[in-house]
Amino acid sequence: MKNKLLELYELPKRLLMNEIGGMDCMHDSVFNLLDQECWGCDVGTECLSMLKVLQLEKEHELETLPEEKLLANLRIADQYINQKISAVAHSPGSCACELCNWSRETKRLLNNEDVKL
Repeated sequence: MKNKLLELYELPKRLLMNEIGGMDCMHDSVFNLLDQECWGCDVGTECLSMLKVLQLEKEHELETLPEEKLLANLRIADQYINQKISAVAHSPGSCACELCNWSRETKRLLNNEDVKL
């Protein structure tokens, strides 16, 4: 289960890093809640949640986190991907693109885990 959770992190991480990778960021692409420039940058609050996950990855090895924490962070990643899907007006129920496939797979996993909790 843990390996699947870690695998699912890869797409949102890759997308976010592509988004912020070319930016000249004085915080090394880690959102700083206290810096007004972070709130006003082009990536801004859209990446705040996902950047929290990436910051967590830098501070701790994701592999060492308990599954409950990984699931909570995957929910954040799911919100980020849902924003991307909405921006391109795709329908996750019928679209076969990478984002929509990821969304379906993640929702299945999250829904199964919610039943267990």
